[in-house]
Amino acid sequence: MFASIPRWLRLVVYVQIALVFAIPMGGWILQSAGEAADMRAYPPPGRMVDLGGRRIHIYCEGERRVGPLVVFNADISDSGLVWRGVQKALGGRLRSCAIDRAGLGWSDPGAEDRSITATARELHRVLAASGEAPPYLPVGHGLGALQLLVMAREHPAEIAGIVLVDPLPPDCLKQRLDGVAAKVEGAERQAIREKVDEIVAERGPCPDGDGGTPLLSWLARIGMVRALAGGNFDATSPMPELLPVHRALKLRTQATDAVLAESRTAYVGMAEARQALALLKAKPSVVLSRGRMGNFANDQSLLEQQADPATLAFERAQLRYIEERHQAMTAGAAESSHRVATESGHYIPISEPRLVADAIARLAASLSPSAAPAK
Repeated sequence: MFASIPRWLRLVVYVQIALVFAIPMGGWILQSAGEAADMRAYPPPGRMVDLGGRRIHIYCEGERRVGPLVVFNADISDSGLVWRGVQKALGGRLRSCAIDRAGLGWSDPGAEDRSITATARELHRVLAASGEAPPYLPVGHGLGALQLLVMAREHPAEIAGIVLVDPLPPDCLKQRLDGVAAKVEGAERQAIREKVDEIVAERGPCPDGDGGTPLLSWLARIGMVRALAGGNFDATSPMPELLPVHRALKLRTQATDAVLAESRTAYVGMAEARQALALLKAKPSVVLSRGRMGNFANDQSLLEQQADPATLAFERAQLRYIEERHQAMTAGAAESSHRVATESGHYIPISEPRLVADAIARLAASLSPSAAPAK
């Protein structure tokens, strides 16, 4: 049968079959070599804390004198590197430690369950195993704020105060989207209402996470993410000088796996996070809100110039909704306050690290002597 096929056509077919196997294999080799080279170039700057066979990276700065230990936890998919600018801005006024959650940064991969409660308990285990003694002053960003809130609720005696940086309102998807849609003004309200209903019908009123496809993990393994990423990670680098290491960490295969794991189960535990909000009335606390639309400082200008009317209306409504929810978190609490970062989108730790550092330092200074670590 094959004898009747021209030789040149058979060669074309053979080459194509070889490429099907050779390209992924070559990509895997290049990815593995790239990761190994990156890790040699950028070894862990902090300590690797053993959690029974898994190691979690914790990076600390400053000496422990009088006052609480500041504990940083980043937003979903981000490593503790995001906090480096804030740690620098603290200038040694307090000892602070930023934790890389499992699979992110320099930490080893962890369990598939990345729910709010499971992650909160893992964070506490890291602190206990690190030898860093309470009292703690948790500082969390986005979803990471909710994880630290739940940790604080489970160990209130160890908590001196709390700082939440643009925290995710601990509501189910439907509640959040309904709240935003209710604040849309003008002719776009009906279109946005219909889009919200469509999203909720597709994903459910309270999904476990944002989803994610295993295809991304496969593409990372054969080097496609590394080849195509370009400058996609630049905006989340805390400082220009840290951009090379930031990219290297984001391009690790295990980082892609961790992002997918967090995306799949990130919102499990919202009920526990809502209950933990009561702690803001019992402990000195600060809630910082974004003052601009989008994730980064220049996103608002881009939205105003390029976004269609419906998108712009939604983003404006979301900004109002988030600020009101944050105000409600501290309403009526004598030792809690709310502040807006007027020059920042969601990534306040990157846009205004000094603002975050000053909020932490002022809160720590206001704590009673009983909050000082035991000798």
